[in-house]
Amino acid sequence: LDVVAQVDKCPGEVVRVDALAAAVRLATVGEVGDAQWSVVERSGAGSWTASGGGHPASLAGAGAKGSTGTGTFGHVRALVQRVGRASVTVDGEVVGAIGAGLCVFVGVTHDDGVAQADRLVDKLAGLRIMDDDDGVMNRSVVDSGGEVLVVSQFTLYGDTSRGRRPTWIAAAPPEQAEPLVERVAEGLADMGIRVATGRFRALMQVELVNDGPATLAIEV
Repeated sequence: LDVVAQVDKCPGEVVRVDALAAAVRLATVGEVGDAQWSVVERSGAGSWTASGGGHPASLAGAGAKGSTGTGTFGHVRALVQRVGRASVTVDGEVVGAIGAGLCVFVGVTHDDGVAQADRLVDKLAGLRIMDDDDGVMNRSVVDSGGEVLVVSQFTLYGDTSRGRRPTWIAAAPPEQAEPLVERVAEGLADMGIRVATGRFRALMQVELVNDGPATLAIEV
């Protein structure tokens, strides 16, 4: 059983979670006036139940409208853009760059694993959004000899259903997400695609020229 506690930062307020300390992860509630606390219990298959004091919390999952509810977190998400070129810069240094191909932002949620990462590799490698000789989207990045830039992007799992500040409760922690994003990059490279990546846990500046524009949101 995973337990996730969401706690408002109230000056002078002491919140005790001793009884759950071994299984609690804290996250800031999105808006002032949202729930003072909420607990999400995930019993498998991405399901959760929530309870809380104060106003309803901003929780990830469909139908999170009150202080209790059920929903699902989903699967690996990718925002795919066909590009003429793309690059990632960290602290003034270009750490990854490609020519024509795909720029792929990858978001991981709590229930994702190797199977989801491998499915995303297959989907990206075979995705027919590159132009053929007639200018029709009929080729994959493999067919066209294109390149791929893979960038980790936990904000793909930001929940904006309530309030104005996203909550990131559905995003997997870095220690889970990093090996899965790396597996996606390595899987594409194993198919003979030239792959560049961003840098995990770094402040990145991403520059790209969207060719089309052509942008797809994928969930596997």
